[in-house]
Order: sequence, then structure tokens, then C-alpha cells
Amino acid sequence: MIVGLDLIQAAARQGSTIEETGHRPWPLPDTPWVMGQTWDDLLFAHWRTSADALRRHVPEGLEVQERDGTAWLGVTPFEITGLRPRGVLPLPFVSSFRELNVRT
Repeated sequence: MIVGLDLIQAAARQGSTIEETGHRPWPLPDTPWVMGQTWDDLLFAHWRTSADALRRHVPEGLEVQERDGTAWLGVTPFEITGLRPRGVLPLPFVSSFRELNVRT
């Protein structure tokens, strides 16, 4: 977890990312950005599985997507740092936290 000067530096890095557009396959939106955040220490892990095995763990009404007859489970743990509204510095202890995304 980062605090103090690290949060200010994180906010400055976020602002500079809109100047780096060469890698983007589409243009930046015309409207101003409203929030900033940085994702640190990401892991993208994926496992091939049968749709039937996965269906038992997915709430009713949600689709289990398949590709070429196979379902996939994706797990992405990461840490969000410098979460903040535009024009506001990140607040210590509430602007950085760990998150876990699980997708099918």
C-alpha cells in the first residue's frame, strides 16, 4: 500500500498517460477523464475447462461463454493504487487496495 509522496507521484503518472497515445488502437475520447487509478502487480491466469463444470459455479441467468467448444476461467489479482476523482489527490489508506477479478 502506498501513502504520502508515493500517492502524489502516482497521480502525476496517471495524468501523463493521456500524452502517450501511439500504442492505442483508437483515439482518446473528446470528453475529459473523470477518475484516475493505476493497476499494479497484475497476474492474468486462465484455465481451460468444460462449460458444464463451470456452469455449476456461475449464478443462474449469467452466460458461460465458450470458444471453440471450450469454456475458460480467468483470474486476475492486482492492486489498485492512486484511485481518485479528477483534480483530487489520492487519499491515504482508501485510494489503494487489492482486487480480484474472476471471469468466465
